[in-house]
Amino acid sequence: MFKNLKRLMAMIPRKGRYFTGLAIIALVSASINILTAFSLMLFVRAAQSSDLQVLYSSIAYMFGGLVMFMVLMPLGNWLYETAVVGGTANIRSLVFKSLMRVKSRWLDARHSGDLTSRATNDIQTAEKAYSMQLVMVIETVLEGLSSAVVMFIADWKLALFVLALGVAHLVINSRLAKPMDKAAEAVQKALGVVTERISDIANGNQVIRMFDSRKRAEEKFLEANNDAVNKGLTRTKYAARVNAFATFNGNFFFLIVVFVGGYLVLRGWYQLETIALFVQLQNGVRFFFSAFGYFLADLKSSLAGGKRVLEVLDAPAEPQVIELPSVPSASNAAVNMEAVSFAYNGDDTVLRDINLEVAAGETVALVGPSGGGKSTLFKLLLGYYPPGSGAISILGKGIDQYSLTALREKIAYVPQESYLFSGTIAENIAFGKPGASEEEIIAAAKAAYAHDFITELPEGYQTPVGERGSHLSGGQRQRIAIARAILRDAPILLLDEATSSLDTESEEQVQLALSQLKQGRTTLVIAHRLATVQNASRILVIAEGQLAEEGSHQELLNLKGIYRRLHDMQFAEDLQSAG
Repeated sequence: MFKNLKRLMAMIPRKGRYFTGLAIIALVSASINILTAFSLMLFVRAAQSSDLQVLYSSIAYMFGGLVMFMVLMPLGNWLYETAVVGGTANIRSLVFKSLMRVKSRWLDARHSGDLTSRATNDIQTAEKAYSMQLVMVIETVLEGLSSAVVMFIADWKLALFVLALGVAHLVINSRLAKPMDKAAEAVQKALGVVTERISDIANGNQVIRMFDSRKRAEEKFLEANNDAVNKGLTRTKYAARVNAFATFNGNFFFLIVVFVGGYLVLRGWYQLETIALFVQLQNGVRFFFSAFGYFLADLKSSLAGGKRVLEVLDAPAEPQVIELPSVPSASNAAVNMEAVSFAYNGDDTVLRDINLEVAAGETVALVGPSGGGKSTLFKLLLGYYPPGSGAISILGKGIDQYSLTALREKIAYVPQESYLFSGTIAENIAFGKPGASEEEIIAAAKAAYAHDFITELPEGYQTPVGERGSHLSGGQRQRIAIARAILRDAPILLLDEATSSLDTESEEQVQLALSQLKQGRTTLVIAHRLATVQNASRILVIAEGQLAEEGSHQELLNLKGIYRRLHDMQFAEDLQSAG
């Protein structure tokens, strides 16, 4: 637990300010109780002796404590709280950077809603650990220790008696607080699932409406939400039990000290002023033994969120260079894959012994049944994953000879559904080339046949695209993505079914844009509609992870194999649609 707390605190940039603020707050809290105890002792002595000087001393102690509290406590709070704000901002920044560099395999295994929860809810929960909850723990410990030290100086026998009561309370309290650790961690995980459900509803709203699945979506959300509520109630039950015991035992603690002290005074064994001193000092010791477990449990609860944040920071980073299992042979091809195999989970092979050579300027189409491994092949070329076996070369060099940044600079990628970021059209096109001028952005849009529709929009290039491009049509989004790829000006182009989800009119416009994009570039196209790739230099059929057939459109038809079957099926579907 404390290892995670230490790591979180290490991310606070202004550590001097942070620890100074904590020290001031803790010292003031401890000093107030001791000054109040001496003030009470002197007040009793003054009352018994009718000595005004002693009474003035009592008032001076009380007034000194009040001034210390009013002057130093705000200073301490300001110092540590400003450092906490900076620390949380730094953690948020580190989580963002970590999500940008983690391995694709790690990201693929997690829901976007869970990652959102870690970057928001869990960071806010973790902040409590190194802010108010740590303050409470330190205050409690320092106040308890300082009060105990003064007790032992005043009378070690009474001090031992008070400490024995405290230890008995602590043992019972720690047993009651133990189940809170797992309960707190379960709450954070449950909240992550709630965020996943909300993310699904937000991103899949149109699909939910189309299939009239609102009831099912609502049921799944309510199931996750009720689970979070139940786990929260479980944690609250444990917390209430600890708090109730702490409150009861604290009052019981106080009564025992008062009754025992009164008895000792009546027997003539102790002065009333000494008992008055102990009655006040026991507040610090009692607070330590009664509240320490509760505050520690709260701290553990917040560190459950901190643990989930640190898991993001500890996630395996994407390597700067992709390692190849084999040394690639010399080749002048723009793209060369030699005996490449790959499996996502180590045992479920997706690609088997793929050999592919694409000459500079050539257009090669990849077709085949869904799930055959076509998109995975693109992911290997982009360096999202290293191949399990074999070698890959780009522009005559093994991909292990490039940094990932340099490798991806050689490739422009247009997926089936291009992601547009919240922002303007110009900002989305400029993703292809950071720092691009307005002239370059407009030239790319013109080449992508997007300039005309952009200028017809009310704000032109400064038009917000909405979340994931929701303010634009599918064809418009694709042409902006193509403009982004044109602006990148990479020698190799990967098109992953870039027109499969478009209507006929939009497809024609996007095909015109793609024809511009392909000029002077080596192009690999994943195609669902075979009619769109009939003019490719070569067509490769990938089925069940293997290169099953290769040739021109006519050659593959003549083979009467997989390609012919797919072609005939689509032809029949087109006839049926036309009819």
